[in-house]
Amino acid sequence: MTGAAIGPDPGDVARERYRRLRARVASLRDVEADGTHAVRSFPALMEDVFVFFYAPGSPSARTDAATDRFASLVLEYVATSPEYAALRAQTRHDEALASVATAEFARRLVEHLTATGTSATGSAAPPDGQRTATRIVGIRLVERIDAAAAGTVSEEALLLLAKEIAQTLETQRMLSDLGLDWGTEAGRVLQLDPAERIALARQVAASRRLRDLARIVGRFRRVAQRRAHSPVARIPEEVCDVTLGNDPARILPAERVLLAHPMLRYEFYRRFADRRLALYDVRGREAAGEGPIVVCIDTSGSMAGDRELVAKAIGIGLLGIARRRRRGFVAVVFGSRDEVSSFAFEGRSVRLGPAATIATAPIGYLEGLARFAGCAFNGGTDYETPLREAMTWIAADRHPAADIVFITDDYCALSDEFLAEYRRLKQEKRFAAFGVIVGGNAAGARTLRQFCDGVEAAADLTLDVAGRLFETV
Repeated sequence: MTGAAIGPDPGDVARERYRRLRARVASLRDVEADGTHAVRSFPALMEDVFVFFYAPGSPSARTDAATDRFASLVLEYVATSPEYAALRAQTRHDEALASVATAEFARRLVEHLTATGTSATGSAAPPDGQRTATRIVGIRLVERIDAAAAGTVSEEALLLLAKEIAQTLETQRMLSDLGLDWGTEAGRVLQLDPAERIALARQVAASRRLRDLARIVGRFRRVAQRRAHSPVARIPEEVCDVTLGNDPARILPAERVLLAHPMLRYEFYRRFADRRLALYDVRGREAAGEGPIVVCIDTSGSMAGDRELVAKAIGIGLLGIARRRRRGFVAVVFGSRDEVSSFAFEGRSVRLGPAATIATAPIGYLEGLARFAGCAFNGGTDYETPLREAMTWIAADRHPAADIVFITDDYCALSDEFLAEYRRLKQEKRFAAFGVIVGGNAAGARTLRQFCDGVEAAADLTLDVAGRLFETV
């Protein structure tokens, strides 16, 4: 015996993952078919590119790579280029991003090939010695080339593709920041194929308002995720069952031993990526509230600009927490008396309010997010209108223990009659209320303290304030 296998090759695992992905994603099959008209080996090249972007370690070459000079030269450049190494650092172990990078690489390469007049190979193999060539950015790419032409592969063209892919991944981060991170992780609302993700990201990039909002949301995203997965303070944990997932703190010992075995550790990694490891199921890690999170955002004239955007960014951070905890989420945008709009985010769609007058069908998530980002009244300030709206949503929800988060930069009076009504519903539905005053101080939040259980004060919503808020709800 010359040697024993040490477990599945990461490249083989990645190839199998790509084949399953290709079987269910039409856009990958479409670009593969388009590329085959220009380069016969295009399907194999796409698979190798996905392996490069996704697999850990050094990706293994296909056994037939040496016989396909075009694919070999392309992959050699990709594997040794620092630009592609930087891209791979972002996509490794992330199937959604790796598939987006692969689809964008393939689509852009096809565009370059067809735009420069590459001969279609069709279904029949070309005669021996026939060279199918093209020029990309003035440098020759050759499917079948002799040794003398080995240096003519287009490094300039492949570098251009890397820059284009980097821009695409940047737009994907905007999707993630805006709560549109739809991929393979548990708790995400749906799975979009790479072409749909790219098109969606371009819509976000085309909206200055959404770009600005994504910029600010990105500051809070990691804080929100960290707090969302934290146990509720002072609630003890009790093991009650076994479930599936990939929470490192709850992985069963029987699963951990796989890491010590050279032939089984890749099985552990595969099941970790798929969230299929056996975990302890514990009580005591549930969210403090079970009803909806209702965020009331002041958009009066004094909130215009970054204050308003930051308040909405906090709202989107809370939206991410609500999704992970399977709670309802409503954003209530308000101004002066009777100026109120509400946005109930429900999976793939958004319902528009006020709650008492909803008559239209739900709209798409991105359209709802864009309307939420652009909604502002820029006038005076009234607290009773948004609080009544929040109370209507909470009263209609069957779950107790909702949360109201009220973000404003000012204070105004509330009548005794309204406060009595508010407190009766608060006791009945057992909801909590938290206030954040922006651009002011705690001493100036007199009205907020009349209906909120706690008030945060900051000149701006800092990471510390955001963190405490995310932990509270």
